[in-house]
Amino acid sequence: MFEQSIAYQALEAAIKPYNEIAQQNQTGLDGTEEVLHAKRWLSQQGESVWSQVEPNSLYFALLQAARVGLSLNNFEKYAVLAQRYNDAGMPFVEYMPTYHGYIKLAADSGMVTQITSDLVFKEDNFIYHGSTKAPEHSATTLSQKEDDRGELDGAYALAYLTNGAVFCEAVSKAELDEVEQTMKLSMQFSVWDSVFVGQMRRKTAIRRLMRLLLPQLAELSDKPGYIERLKGAMAGEDGVWDKINTEQLKTRRVVEQAQSENVVALSQPELSVTPPHLANQHKTVTGENHELMEKLKAPVEQEHFVVPKTDQQMPTRGLAEW
Repeated sequence: MFEQSIAYQALEAAIKPYNEIAQQNQTGLDGTEEVLHAKRWLSQQGESVWSQVEPNSLYFALLQAARVGLSLNNFEKYAVLAQRYNDAGMPFVEYMPTYHGYIKLAADSGMVTQITSDLVFKEDNFIYHGSTKAPEHSATTLSQKEDDRGELDGAYALAYLTNGAVFCEAVSKAELDEVEQTMKLSMQFSVWDSVFVGQMRRKTAIRRLMRLLLPQLAELSDKPGYIERLKGAMAGEDGVWDKINTEQLKTRRVVEQAQSENVVALSQPELSVTPPHLANQHKTVTGENHELMEKLKAPVEQEHFVVPKTDQQMPTRGLAEW
């Protein structure tokens, strides 16, 4: 069944343009293999998703993957396909690099020696020296409990370049809380409620660091293919967060509407059961709609994926807007 779906056809159609982009950007990735990773992921989402998913979103997600040049191989964990829903409640797919992927992308420049991040607590000794110097940070214990190091104060991420340059991104506690709440509401990341919340906060700092680092790497690089990969990553990151913020607002409205409807329902008396004089008007669907039932039994005509004539669904932001 999955092999006959329009979603499967969309992925198949992406192989050729994927290879063309990968060859141009010199990533060494193979479209057939990457599409296979995507097929495995999509089939695991279940028929309720792959039978309804917007096929163009799959096609463009694979083209975005080719542009950024980070594999969808689940063992490498450089990038993933993320399932979302549009305003009509229909599923669509986006390509998302992970923080491991961003580190890999930066390392591919040949100009980065190390990227790291850490959390800062109120009782730590921490001195911030700006975005182009490493901060001073020390603590008397590795514990992250409030009783030992005080309340969380923020996080930071560092990148060291081969030319001696240092880039630092600091994220306050308020900003971490905002990201955490957004991710919980929009993407239902239960890991934020787990023992791994500290790692998620450090990852947030690394992703923020990339907004500072990637444009600098693009300025320093003399490789057109690599610069295009950086542009693709930056455009995609902006697009993802735009959609997350939109979904957050939409979800809040749905919750508010549900709460409002619940209040109205509670204020009204319960409806009675069907009156006796109307009971005999209920007929079976089979008896009343025999013609409709026969149509439903007829075989459904096979859908065919049509390759989009434009790439207007590809993320377009880049260096100038970062």
